[in-house]
Amino acid sequence: MDSPPTAPARWRTVVGTLALTEIVSWGILYYTFGVLVPPMQAELGWSQGMLGGAFSLALFVSAFLALPVGRWLERHGPRGLMTLGSCAGVVLVFAWSEVEHPLAFFALFLAFGFPLASVLYEAAFAAVIGFLGRGRRTDVALLFLTIVAGLANTVFVPLTQWLVDAHGWRAALRVLAVVLGAITIPLHALVLRGVPGRSAHGASRERVPAGASVEFSRLGLYLCAVAFALAQVAGTALGVYLLPILVEQGFDASFAAAAVSLTGIGQVFGRPLFTWLRPRYSLGFWSVVLFLPFAVVVGVLALEPSRAVVLACVFVMAMVSGSLTLARTTWTLELFPVPCFARVNGVLGLWSLIGRAGAPLAMGAAHDVFGSHRVGLVALVIACLVGGACAWVAARLGRK
Repeated sequence: MDSPPTAPARWRTVVGTLALTEIVSWGILYYTFGVLVPPMQAELGWSQGMLGGAFSLALFVSAFLALPVGRWLERHGPRGLMTLGSCAGVVLVFAWSEVEHPLAFFALFLAFGFPLASVLYEAAFAAVIGFLGRGRRTDVALLFLTIVAGLANTVFVPLTQWLVDAHGWRAALRVLAVVLGAITIPLHALVLRGVPGRSAHGASRERVPAGASVEFSRLGLYLCAVAFALAQVAGTALGVYLLPILVEQGFDASFAAAAVSLTGIGQVFGRPLFTWLRPRYSLGFWSVVLFLPFAVVVGVLALEPSRAVVLACVFVMAMVSGSLTLARTTWTLELFPVPCFARVNGVLGLWSLIGRAGAPLAMGAAHDVFGSHRVGLVALVIACLVGGACAWVAARLGRK
């Protein structure tokens, strides 16, 4: 389907703005947490299970806000919600820098679910699709957005580690809150003016007659939901705990931060490669190519490899993880009728967000119980293999 007749300069401005605000939002609201786990443990004496539980709480809240946020974006557009989410994020990051008591920390991360739900990929993707509809231009826009946002690790993990080393974790959070507010609030408020929530162009071309029934395989839907939820579990657990895992294995914090920052570069390679090769192979093929390497590299990380092997594993893992971000949309569009896209994507998004939410708590709790991250890494290997099997079966079912 063609994109709506929007002035090229305008759509490029909107997509470029969202790419910039996504890299900043992901870097500060999401990836900063893993860097701050060791210094928070050292100062406050809190366990990884407790810290991960608070982060999981924020992600659970964001998961359950996904559907109302989606409805709001569809009806009102992204400008107001994403601006408000950025404002809330700034206030909460500042408050995080002052936290002293566990109850205050959990209350803070309970509120953190709102900015996570309102400014990250789900909201940005809705903004792009609402502005452009479907088509090749939209594919390019989403690819560009995810490539740039995929560099959040590369930029903000070493930056945060440097701030922590130089000034301590509390001062680091204050600086990051200023950066978040200075970049995202004015851009969301000014550039997203007039961006619609729903693509009128898309609606005109793919409207379903009133009362018509659109059938699809519900088993396929739930298999897809399980597959991408498990992929999200693995990706989130490693995104949050990769730095502590490497430190636990005896690597110094600087090398660990450098290794984690490599994930952004890996995603930059993985996403264009997937977009280019995607039409050439079946979903069954991609079920193997995306999920099996993820399982292998996580298993290798559990064996405490050398520095060179760690860097190779992180790069491959990042390429696959970046591709999986786009693959969920591919499965949705190829297996389910287009008029059901919003409904199907909402179900998959909810399950994926629940998987993302549970991962930090589960990984941190496993570390506290077993005294290391090895058991958690083995569990992630199993999750990747099961997820790949579910994605393969869903691809075999197709539309029913």
